[in-house]
Amino acid sequence: MEKKIEEMMATMASFQSQGPLPPRAQVESSQPEPVQVIGKKQVVEAIEEHQQDPEVKASQSKEIKQMVEKQVREALAESQSSSYTPKGRPYPEEFDAVPYPKGFVPPSFKIFDGTGNPRQHIAYFRASCCNAGGSDALLFRQFVSSLSGVAFDWYVDLSNGSVHSFTELENMFVKRFAGSQHHVTVGDLVIDK
Repeated sequence: MEKKIEEMMATMASFQSQGPLPPRAQVESSQPEPVQVIGKKQVVEAIEEHQQDPEVKASQSKEIKQMVEKQVREALAESQSSSYTPKGRPYPEEFDAVPYPKGFVPPSFKIFDGTGNPRQHIAYFRASCCNAGGSDALLFRQFVSSLSGVAFDWYVDLSNGSVHSFTELENMFVKRFAGSQHHVTVGDLVIDK
């Protein structure tokens, strides 16, 4: 939308610098007008005089207004027709209206960056949120504060309203990040001599 507005402003500036359009009868005439050689000062004076003409100003203003209106309509139609789905709030919209308990203080969370044990992170998260109660609405709204890096990117990429319970989010979270944890194997325990 901003790009369209910038284009409109540039087009308006170019129209204003060109002066008014000649009358149609003059454009359609096949007879060339005689060329008169004049000095630079005379050209500047003629342009200034032409731009001061109230009729010319009104004509330019009307043309610019019509062009801007057309481009604004096109930009609005384009933005309304796009299939962009906002993201970053995967929980139901009504969860935003649920108030925090009286005296609520946001807890300090262990931050999960996409590495480590996602089940362990969920357990730490739930333990940290005990003062907010077990409300899905409150858990959802705080969960994003416990994420960073790849995990944060994953969360904000979820479509708005796509997850209906915190348990559903936990399952998706564990499924997505379970493979990122490092499992100690017998080979890791063998010491090379």
